[in-house]
Order: sequence, then C-alpha cells, then structure tokens
Amino acid sequence: LFFCAMAASSMAASARPSVLVLGGTQFIGRASVAALLSDGGYDVTLLNRGRSRPNPFEGRVATLKADRTDAAAVEAALASRRWDAVIDFIAFAPADLAPIVSRRESIGLYVVISTDSVYMACDPGSFSRGAAGGLLEESSGGAIDAARAADDRYGEGKLLLERALAESGLRYVALRLPDVLGRHENTGRQHSLITRLIKGKAA
Repeated sequence: LFFCAMAASSMAASARPSVLVLGGTQFIGRASVAALLSDGGYDVTLLNRGRSRPNPFEGRVATLKADRTDAAAVEAALASRRWDAVIDFIAFAPADLAPIVSRRESIGLYVVISTDSVYMACDPGSFSRGAAGGLLEESSGGAIDAARAADDRYGEGKLLLERALAESGLRYVALRLPDVLGRHENTGRQHSLITRLIKGKAA
C-alpha cells in the first residue's frame, strides 16, 4: 500500500526519495521500514523516542530523536530537510497534525495510518454500501454518532484526524487498515485470537 501511494506521487521521479517514518520500530511500522529497506530505493529516516532496544534497524537508517507529544521537537526534525514522503504510524488525533501542517511545504506526500474503526464513530444512517454489501468510503462523511463514538474513542480520534487532514492543505493518503496480525504483533489481539481458536471458541 505504501509503495502504491508513493509511486502515484511526484516522488516517483526522484532518484532516491527521502522518506521520514514517525515510529517505525514496532509491529506494522517495523514491517514497513523493513520493506522500504528491502526495496533499496529509498533514503529512510526514523523519528521516534529512541527507546526501542535493540533498534531493529541500527546502522541501516538515519535517526531523529523526538517525542511525538512534543510538537516543537517534531517540527524541528521535519525542518531539517525536504521529505518526499512522511509515513506516520503514531498520529491519533487532530492535535498530532500541528507540526506536520506547519511544515507542509517541505513534505511531498503525507501517509497516515488510519483505521476501519472510523466507521464505528459514524451515524449508521449515513452509511453507503456497494453491490456486495460492504461499506463505501463515503460512509464516514456523515455526522459523528456520540453514543457510538463513546464506545470507540480510537476510531473517533482517527476520524477527526482524517477530517482535519482534508482541510490542512497537505497532499496525503490515509490508510484505513483493518485488524492486522503478524510477526511482532504487540497489541495482544493476535494472542487473544489464537487462544480463542485453541479453546474452540468463535473468532
């Protein structure tokens, strides 16, 4: 998905596009950085708190140290150069966008990890379905359902984040991922699912 998004952008013309990854050492971020390095065509830099030990990419990528909650530190890191793409694994609410939007002139494409849980915060009355019955993307365009949002603050935060992005002036792609399982999964979801299956319970 990342490669498709980036190939469709102007960065595809760059000899060795620069990619800044916010996060990048845990689960999905780790797998994505590994894929970028395996491709060999990208100049990859990680921005995170530097707490992952050992760093799975030690000596293979450039690193910038900053806490995502420190907007000034993140903005300073972004200001260090122009980035063909920024891939953000740790944006959860509109406030996380502030340092990104302030440096939008130096970002070619912003790729943010969203979630299919955005629909859990929406009014079902606004849902649109395709021929096979699945929800269409525009289903998230209606009003937020307060009661549903209260049961899924994560989805609500990501939905508000997407809506703020739409007004930000950034060139962006929001990837609404479903539940993701695989190597280095660190949410506990995978263990819970396998345990249920072993016990003969429905997944």
